[in-house]
Amino acid sequence: MNHGKISIRYARALYEYALEHQEDKAVYADMQMLARTAAEVKGMTVFLANPAAGRQDKLNLLQEASGGKKTCATTRHFLEFVLDKNRESSMQMIALMYAKLYREKNHIRLGQVTSAAELPARTLDKISAFIRDNYHVSVEMSTRIDPAIIGGFILDIDDNRFDASISGQLQKLNNYAGH
Repeated sequence: MNHGKISIRYARALYEYALEHQEDKAVYADMQMLARTAAEVKGMTVFLANPAAGRQDKLNLLQEASGGKKTCATTRHFLEFVLDKNRESSMQMIALMYAKLYREKNHIRLGQVTSAAELPARTLDKISAFIRDNYHVSVEMSTRIDPAIIGGFILDIDDNRFDASISGQLQKLNNYAGH
């Protein structure tokens, strides 16, 4: 069974249906939550793939993993559809593919800011504005703390890196001095 092809097909169908029903943003939030939960909860995908596990138990798990009572109607119907088709073992991949598709269609990039200490919200806003102005896209920013960079920050957007860290500058000086 090719989970890649299945997940892409199901994610596309879900996106088109959600867009038609103006719930694409809500489904995006649900799918992000589901993918994150599946990655964090050990054994979730094993349970979903277990044929001995009951349908209702699987449905309850998927609904809870995608936001519980806050899950939108489109997501709830889709989860039931996936269970009817016995594709629940592909659900994490479907959720990831939906999120990727949604970001592509809405010109959203993923960014990560790494800093030595927590950055103020104002600084993160300036970094987001930089991305918006230079890439002409929206950005979903995550942050990471790494004291090894000493100061400044490193910004990763897709495959691009902007290194404004002290450790990065010291490395450049060291490389230059070595020549």
